[in-house]
Amino acid sequence: AVPAVAYHPLVELYDLENDPFEQQNLAERSTEQTIRADLVARLYEWMRATGDPLLHGAVTSPTHERALAALQHP
Repeated sequence: AVPAVAYHPLVELYDLENDPFEQQNLAERSTEQTIRADLVARLYEWMRATGDPLLHGAVTSPTHERALAALQHP
């Protein structure tokens, strides 16, 4: 069996009016760098303002936490 693999670039930017199925990622186009920079800065500021835990690293899923607890206390 072949494992399922999903790949997403670090930054994605789509024109949803003209590309509703998100087929053409515009994030790397030189013509879109001003928009990209603005959106990335706004996202980072929102994450800081809301105390987003992802700023401190990956977040462990609740299922993982429960599985570890079950292993420790059978």
